[in-house]
Amino acid sequence: MSWWFKQDEIHKVTHVHVGPEFLPWHREIVNRLEEMLRSVNPKLSLHYWDWTQDPRAIPNANLGDGRRGTLNLFTSDFMGYGGPTQQEIGEPWLNAGFYVPSASPNRETSDNPADPPRLVTRAVGPASAPSHASEDQDEDIVSQANYFAMRTRLQAVHNAMHGFVAMGRQHISFRDPFVFLLHSNVDRLFALWQTQRGHPERLDPNYVYGPDSNDPGLNSNIEPWSTGHSFDSFGIEHFARPWYMPENMGMPRNYKHPSIVQPPMYDSNIPPDSFTSPPAAVSWGPDRLDIFALGSRSQMRHRAWHVNGEWFPKDDWEDLSGEFTSPPTVVSWGPERLDIFALGLGKDMYHKAWHVNGEWYPSLGTWEPLGGQFTTPPTAVSWGPDRLDIFALGTRNEMRHRAWHVNGEWFPKDDWEDLSGEFTSPPTVVSWGPERLDIFALGLGKDMYHKAWHVNGEWYPSLGTWEPLGGQFTTPPTAVSWGPDRLDIFALGTRNEMRHRAWHVNGEWFPKDDWEDLSGEFTSPPTVVSWGPERLDIFALGLGKDMYHKAWHVSGEWYPSLGTWEPLGA
Repeated sequence: MSWWFKQDEIHKVTHVHVGPEFLPWHREIVNRLEEMLRSVNPKLSLHYWDWTQDPRAIPNANLGDGRRGTLNLFTSDFMGYGGPTQQEIGEPWLNAGFYVPSASPNRETSDNPADPPRLVTRAVGPASAPSHASEDQDEDIVSQANYFAMRTRLQAVHNAMHGFVAMGRQHISFRDPFVFLLHSNVDRLFALWQTQRGHPERLDPNYVYGPDSNDPGLNSNIEPWSTGHSFDSFGIEHFARPWYMPENMGMPRNYKHPSIVQPPMYDSNIPPDSFTSPPAAVSWGPDRLDIFALGSRSQMRHRAWHVNGEWFPKDDWEDLSGEFTSPPTVVSWGPERLDIFALGLGKDMYHKAWHVNGEWYPSLGTWEPLGGQFTTPPTAVSWGPDRLDIFALGTRNEMRHRAWHVNGEWFPKDDWEDLSGEFTSPPTVVSWGPERLDIFALGLGKDMYHKAWHVNGEWYPSLGTWEPLGGQFTTPPTAVSWGPDRLDIFALGTRNEMRHRAWHVNGEWFPKDDWEDLSGEFTSPPTVVSWGPERLDIFALGLGKDMYHKAWHVSGEWYPSLGTWEPLGA
């Protein structure tokens, strides 16, 4: 007996056509046929017919070899006959033995599933059911709030589509291979309903069936694959091998088994919202954290840790809308204040702020456009209340700048300040006090450049020039300040060793004319932090992707030493 003929027997001996079991039972038979196809060729997948399209003329379809056009599924090399009157399905199924007109015995007379049927017929778009389903019907199915409402609508459209593609009578439709394209679409819509965002319960076996959950059928074995012993919807008893004796290959499971509840990976599934950018985190006070990252639709997502000891939102991430092409940059200049910056689809800058009044500005669902066009993500810093400075490279790789003033306005008002230069790395910016900014970036020769904003209200060396700091580097700079008039800059040199230079309170760079060699050989840019005056901690990944650490102590020495690093393992 062929495995294809077995599908008709399985359908007949169970005949699950009504009730809450209808969707998960047909999911199982669809999944199992795909498993059998993949036992022949692991690259095969069972496709579906999107019943909102006429299967005789699917527009803009993938025709193979990079071609697109109108596709007819009913041809002699795919699904066979597709006319409006009931006729035999023909090739390719006739020569493949899916039915044998001269068969004796045959399934129609012997009722033996091992015997081939004499005929398999279909009609597509007959006068009795001339129309395929609509997108509105699909949307109505997927928008239902619970399983009962969803399944009743889905089964109604399913029934209508069995009329549009009429595959003989209800009890013999599984003799027609097209039935699996129809039922794959039924399962696809079930899966799409399950994966709607904000409904994790639809993936939970204990809750997916909602008001139907206590139905005796859902809590009984799914047959014939559990034991092979079943009663069809007419009450007739059946015994199906190999799940029944003598093979006893059944594996008892009910309709709440995770393998049945878990939706297959259809291309229309809505994935759980994952992240597509690294996180950005900031704290505006004790026991407060705010984390931001881009979601799977490139929208901004946010979650906060509150002083009450809970995450908000409690079980998900807040959707701050937007569509971005850069990771977020976040800064806080005081309690209850957050400012987020990111590049939009046109590489222009957008901004959103959280105010002390407990609201997002401009609103939860909108962003303030700041214009410009940039080639690097933004870098933002604040040197005091009501002050923000944002930097990014423009289209000529020049440094661009815009500031928010205490007077409540952006400067420049309608554009971005051109700080000149031509750079190959994003800027790194640090502030060690009010009215002080220090910007670092790599030039065309991978050497370091610096510009500062002074308390006297001027750029140093000037608006149009930069201070060359020499060196040659393979990573963007990392800068930190542990107090007024103190800067420490780190980057990897040409041998991937750690390099360092510091600005002292005495008004000089150290080393004076070069960069201090902190040794090591690294595969990641450095991360540096300071928790107090005369304290620096540097971290980077070594050749084996293991972590290394070096610290500067108040004693005026490097730990473990200038030439060694503390291994922190992998």
